[in-house]
Amino acid sequence: MLEQRSRAHSVLTLGGKREGHRLRSLGMLAAALAVGVTPVAVAIADSAPAGAAPVPFLSHFTTVTDVGSAVPANGDVNPYGVATVPFSTGSLVRGDTLVSNFNASNNTQGTGTTIVEVAPSGQVSLFAQINPDLPGCPGGVGLTTALAVLNDGYVVVGSLPVTADGSGTPEAGCLNGTVAAAGNQVNQGTVLRLSVFEPAGRPPLLLGTTTIATGFPEELNSSALVLGPTGVALEPNGTLYVADTVQSRIAAVPFATSRFFPESSGGVTVSQGGGLNAPLGLAVAPGGDLIAVNGNDGNAVEITPFGTQVETRTIDPFDSGGDLFGLAVAPGGRGILFVDDNGDANTLDLLH
Repeated sequence: MLEQRSRAHSVLTLGGKREGHRLRSLGMLAAALAVGVTPVAVAIADSAPAGAAPVPFLSHFTTVTDVGSAVPANGDVNPYGVATVPFSTGSLVRGDTLVSNFNASNNTQGTGTTIVEVAPSGQVSLFAQINPDLPGCPGGVGLTTALAVLNDGYVVVGSLPVTADGSGTPEAGCLNGTVAAAGNQVNQGTVLRLSVFEPAGRPPLLLGTTTIATGFPEELNSSALVLGPTGVALEPNGTLYVADTVQSRIAAVPFATSRFFPESSGGVTVSQGGGLNAPLGLAVAPGGDLIAVNGNDGNAVEITPFGTQVETRTIDPFDSGGDLFGLAVAPGGRGILFVDDNGDANTLDLLH
């Protein structure tokens, strides 16, 4: 409950960990976070007659509008992570959206250091700039799709840095044997549950880490730097869904919030192929369906928890690959917020 003066909960993610300062930087293979927070009720009109199948969430929306730029004053580009702000505290304003940047202004992958805050009006401000010299692997650069706001207002972000000289080579110590494989696929991707305690008035404390799934495929990629398990989405029943980019599938990890032994072989396949085309970002829509955005085209795909693909919608007007990354359901369920890296766009967009 939010009124408790201290809380303990779990953060579900992929990869390792690295504590920063006010803003935590988690080292992971381009991944997303699923955080246990108080649910917010949303209402979406459903025109289906009684007894009929529910109308897909995506079918309510037809228009894509730019909300604002994701480029801060230092010129960072290639927006990846998206997280809506559920309450106001410090610099965070309820209803705003946080966006993390993966590239620096010279567009070298894995060198971005900034998170911007975008208001619904389109006003953009710098929320945080991470110190690139944080000790140990991975350091504090190359901010990924892993982005979330904890219950006490602290923000957690993932990083996937390149070598110190900025040559574009991923740090081998962060990637579970992926770099050593020299472009060949390895099945060493993992999903971790980070148990976090949030004492009142003090920074969160990491209590422990549990591996809850193993065996996800990973590989280096000339255009995407590295491919592997990316988005995660947590259903209220404790099942975690993972976007397996390499195999174009959605996998499930049952009992993710409580299990003590890992689900092997990349989790349980829920849906594969069809409209899924290297899925990256993943979110839970009102009603429980999953929304994935593809890395190889401009589409969003809606999938039921049982694996049925019920809607595919083009949200990148250029319908091209390599533009879509993180996404989030807009406050009030009024659409889908997503980042668009098409050309010089580097924007936060809204499907509504």
